[in-house]
Amino acid sequence: MPFTPPFYPIVFLRGFAAGDKDVRDAVNQVFQGFEIGSTRRRQDTGAAARSPAFFESVVGRMMADHDYEMNFRDGDYGYNRDKKVSQQSIWVHRYYDAADGEFGSGKKPAMEQYAIGLRETILRIRDKLCGDDAALRKAFKVHLVAHSMGGLVARCYLQNICRLGTGDAKIDKRLELKAAGVDPLVDRFFTYGTPHNGIEFRNINVPNLSGEMAFLEAGVFNRTRMREYLKPAKADPVNSLSGAFPANRTFCLIGTAYRDYDIEISKLASGGPGDGLVMCENAYTLGSPRAFVRRAHGGPYGIVNSEEGYQNLRRFLFGDWRADLSLEITEARLPDAVVKALKPGDKVEGDYLLDVIVGIRGEQVPLHERRVSTESAVIFPQTFTYKDKNPILKPKGEDASYSRIASLFLMSKASAVTPPGVSGPMVFFARLAMEAPEMRYKGEGWGPFNDKTLTGFKVLNDTFQVELDGQKFLADPAGDALRYGVNSVDGQATPHTLALKAQADGSFAGEIPFGPAPGVALKSGEVRGKLVISICHCPHG
Repeated sequence: MPFTPPFYPIVFLRGFAAGDKDVRDAVNQVFQGFEIGSTRRRQDTGAAARSPAFFESVVGRMMADHDYEMNFRDGDYGYNRDKKVSQQSIWVHRYYDAADGEFGSGKKPAMEQYAIGLRETILRIRDKLCGDDAALRKAFKVHLVAHSMGGLVARCYLQNICRLGTGDAKIDKRLELKAAGVDPLVDRFFTYGTPHNGIEFRNINVPNLSGEMAFLEAGVFNRTRMREYLKPAKADPVNSLSGAFPANRTFCLIGTAYRDYDIEISKLASGGPGDGLVMCENAYTLGSPRAFVRRAHGGPYGIVNSEEGYQNLRRFLFGDWRADLSLEITEARLPDAVVKALKPGDKVEGDYLLDVIVGIRGEQVPLHERRVSTESAVIFPQTFTYKDKNPILKPKGEDASYSRIASLFLMSKASAVTPPGVSGPMVFFARLAMEAPEMRYKGEGWGPFNDKTLTGFKVLNDTFQVELDGQKFLADPAGDALRYGVNSVDGQATPHTLALKAQADGSFAGEIPFGPAPGVALKSGEVRGKLVISICHCPHG
């Protein structure tokens, strides 16, 4: 059977195991933790009585929803058995087996060895599924799905081993590596809570420990060591893919619920915003789409065993549409109380904070959630001068090449308003709430008693409903393929057509205005702006 994009084999890579016991626990799990489900879902209703919300695990849902099959059967692994294996199959790169005292040497290999092992795993899967069929071998790809350190193993594979080889001609020949680089045989790359820019405790990058503490292997998260095994370009930061793999085919899921992490010393040392181990600002690759979810690095509220994680994963791997959201504040009026107090030379400082919750109609959880309460809100830092009373607000980007407040992948065949297997309108929402900062401005006092503050307040609180008709878009992107409504005005309806214009990157974008209409003077503290929505059809194949 020929490969049918996007349903390539999926290869899972687990996260970090520190001591010998952690390694044994990892090795003892058949699917290395990706088979673990949960019964808890984050809710905003406080500590009221809750019923369980069952999530059967990533492996279970892939089997139930997308007809994938597992490869542990008859006491052996898939490529060791004579029976045929489906191309929609689930595999695990069990790189910690070599570090187990019973299965391997009991010593942890270097990161580069883990990555070489990943090449071996992928080639064995290819040989099992394709045999000697040249057409199948040419079409063969896998999806890499990794948690935590597993994402760094995958990056070492993509950026180092596949580009530069191992340095040993015999090994390179066996692994089909070439000096000028080789096809990694990867279609898409998804990471859960991966420390792409290292791990920090109280803003200090973890050291590369040696001596008696070397067994902890924390050095794999030290940026100096990471540069050695990831091989980014000399001028690029550690979290750059440096052209080794397309940034737009890489998705980074970022956790924000650091208080829910079940390893107390880690969450106390790392703090927020983050997932209890990895800070938000370190959990993405430059230029890649990403989503924030209110989940911890692990435990009962973990990012892997969550509905939020799964829904982002399946849409990124199998979706055929992408929507990017950006927010522009074109004008903001300072509160009258501040303006009246300003004198020549004075300035006002403060951060506007934006809550962003994005979801899909019919799903039980949001797919993207940034909140002030989890310290993960989008920040619009501002310094207003005496003459600058109606400024344009610009967000502080985590990534200079990525100015969006959310990225969302959509599946036309998973639309909530059409029967299964039929393409139809896809509906999503963006709930936005911006609050003004506690503004600090000069008062009439002296020295440390000179500053005054104005308590923060909401300047935007609305929900935008968007409906995309994929069939209409493909026929005429400039037509009425995208419709929207603003809840404060239209309720749940989407009566307006969003005019889309072609962009240089091949997408089509339109603007939804909010705030007082153009020409209407802003009142004290009000803002005026636009929500920019960019749509791209991104079929596989």
